[in-house]
Amino acid sequence: MQLGIQAVKFKTDTMLVSQTDTKGNIIYANVDFCKTAGYTFDELVGQPHNIVRHEEMPKVIFKYLWKMLQNGKALYAFVKNKTKDGGYYWVKAFISPIMKNGRVDSYTSYRTLVEDENSMQKVKNLYSMLCEYEKSHSVDESLQFFTNYLEDRNLTYPHMLVRLTEGKQISNKSSLSIDIGSYFDDHVIFRTHIVRQIVLDMENIEVTKTCCCPFGKWLESTKYESYTKHSEFRNILTAHDSVHKKLQQYVDLSKNGTHSTDLNHLVDEIEEDTHTIFDTLQQVIDEYEN
Repeated sequence: MQLGIQAVKFKTDTMLVSQTDTKGNIIYANVDFCKTAGYTFDELVGQPHNIVRHEEMPKVIFKYLWKMLQNGKALYAFVKNKTKDGGYYWVKAFISPIMKNGRVDSYTSYRTLVEDENSMQKVKNLYSMLCEYEKSHSVDESLQFFTNYLEDRNLTYPHMLVRLTEGKQISNKSSLSIDIGSYFDDHVIFRTHIVRQIVLDMENIEVTKTCCCPFGKWLESTKYESYTKHSEFRNILTAHDSVHKKLQQYVDLSKNGTHSTDLNHLVDEIEEDTHTIFDTLQQVIDEYEN
């Protein structure tokens, strides 16, 4: 049967969860993951996670993600998976290393539906280009190619995905050596981490102590730089402050049993503020360099 001929649909509020050991073998899969993939729990546990890897996914993407995870870095990705009967489904996956005694013990992935088919087309085009490159190059060569591709654009993988799905240009490179991609990822992953803890009904969720401060510290260090005089720079500071205040508000409201619709609206505002921060920063840098 030809792969990818049937798209599997699931609800927007469904979360597919799986956990693997450090070798990539599945040690847990929730009911929704099993149902969507078309396997039973017993069929999945003990199998390598690539049992659901679609052939149209570039191997280099997993090589890149695996390298980041082994270094203890949480991240998210857009992934096309295949089902047992040859169907497929696209997910936005948040993948987090689970640490024990200072070492990575396992990895947990939380996946949600990718809804916007139009914006996903740019991601598909990129993946298609990488798959074509892999046909005549080794995985290591493909990894170097992809790493150079990101570095040439001053992007990280998650930041690149966001710009692609929003229809933004990914050709700019900053000569100011500001790691916009990593700062962006810190905020998006931090927000996703907080939301995930709420979904899992975890207690003692801390916003301040685990706040992604590196960007805040960078902002503090730029007080006397000439580009901070740009008329839009104040919007960056305001949006950054708003993100963290709204994250704390999100945690507080969730504890009070606030309706999920209101919480989702707040998450949308946090995401909008996050984009404002880094889109505006990119604009300031582009104009400063010109």
